[in-house]
Amino acid sequence: MSQKEEEEKEEDNGDNILDVVEFFVLYFETKYYHNNNRVLRSQKSEDVESLEKDDSVGPVNNVRHKIVVMGAAKVGKSSIITQFLYGTFSAKYKRTIEEMHHGDFNVSGVSIHLPKTARSTSIVHLTLDILDTSGAYEFPAMRALSISSADAFILVYDVTDTSTFEEARTLRDQIHETKCSTNVPIVVVGNKIDLTGNREVSDNILKI
Repeated sequence: MSQKEEEEKEEDNGDNILDVVEFFVLYFETKYYHNNNRVLRSQKSEDVESLEKDDSVGPVNNVRHKIVVMGAAKVGKSSIITQFLYGTFSAKYKRTIEEMHHGDFNVSGVSIHLPKTARSTSIVHLTLDILDTSGAYEFPAMRALSISSADAFILVYDVTDTSTFEEARTLRDQIHETKCSTNVPIVVVGNKIDLTGNREVSDNILKI
């Protein structure tokens, strides 16, 4: 694969990952606020400070949520996270035990009810704590704690390995059991879709 093709592939993957995180941003926004708006990605705290000083926008509201990324070993959980947050990709596999990442986002044009005031337009500064989990799950207590403390989940499977899709099903069921509810925000992500010749998980079995 040429360098240009690799760069284009990384850009496409980055867009897909942004769509996943944008889903959660909008989910939390509509859960606590009133309307869906475009997500503006920002990694600089000074951006929020400048917004707070801008008289043309309303107050900046700080919101924090935790997303847990789960899936079988070697499905690409860490690669998805690092490529989205840091724009990097490594072809070398590194076993993950558990690692926390953080992403900051500014959501503009949100109409909210401020205490004792009328509705106004504001900026929401959303911090996502993204937990990268081990695919081995040798420590059931650690997995249960991760699930119970999370606000939302990304379940990753490898489209070239049917067993990883079944693992995603199992994880989905465990999340529902641990949370004592099926009303939990979960996004299921099929990774390695560029390996079309090796695909095992077909579209007709994707109903999870």
